Amino acid sequence: MNNLVNFLTNILVIIVPILHGFEGVELPKVERSLTKNGFHRELTTKITFGKSLFKNFSNCDVMVLELLPPGAYIDPFQLRTLREFGGPRFICDPVDVEQPEYLASSLNVSLYTSALTDDMDDLMTSVTIPIHLRYHRPSSSVEYTLVSIPKPLLLLSCTAKDYTGAVIGEEDLSCTSATLIKCRWTMVEYLITVANLD
Repeated sequence: MNNLVNFLTNILVIIVPILHGFEGVELPKVERSLTKNGFHRELTTKITFGKSLFKNFSNCDVMVLELLPPGAYIDPFQLRTLREFGGPRFICDPVDVEQPEYLASSLNVSLYTSALTDDMDDLMTSVTIPIHLRYHRPSSSVEYTLVSIPKPLLLLSCTAKDYTGAVIGEEDLSCTSATLIKCRWTMVEYLITVANLD
């Protein structure tokens, strides 16, 4: 996972100059929503690709890579239980669900979405995960603390060069949540309705 963090850090440094080359190019669209209240929420990410972005979409898998801040976490045990009932496939760093925000660190979560579904002119997929908020340090001056979830990275693993959209970079990551075998994943640029969720 350290190689992935280094890769992501390097990518974030070069994203701004690269984005100027995407003007006029069709990009996938990402919609995100945070539902439920309190410390236990549900994060849904819906992804829509135009069919024109693919030569052949049947050979492509989609991954959403979340970087959760120290104030939020996923419970791997809960996600494994949900997986038995059709929940998302995932890989994540080790998680201490009891840690308060000020002792925790950011959390990388790789989410493997369901297969792309054909919807007229578009291809769609989505992933929903329960996320939880951590307790923060007590304060006599602040009643509430904002926890902001940044936009995720969107990656595709396709055979050959089936994706023809804007590409940011490539990385070898686990093919699925069930194997250590690596596949080539392509990080793609996209449009998003809301960059950060609070």
